[in-house]
Amino acid sequence: MPDESLTDRLVNTDVSALNGAELRAHLEAVDQHLKHLQRSELELLEGSPEVVAQNPQLRDRLDYLRTLDLGEVSGPGS
Repeated sequence: MPDESLTDRLVNTDVSALNGAELRAHLEAVDQHLKHLQRSELELLEGSPEVVAQNPQLRDRLDYLRTLDLGEVSGPGS
């Protein structure tokens, strides 16, 4: 599933209709997808050092992403 569709599905889930186990599973899916997106962002920034060097906001973002424990995720929706 493309990231955009998964993001839309996760964001638009009616959590008020979920029971405890379903809510925990949903929150885990949101966390894993966020980590996947952040890992992708980190890879893009690390792959573009010349662009990052010219933009202080990108440098700050790269520094921030490097502090996160993004763990190993197998992909979107995993």
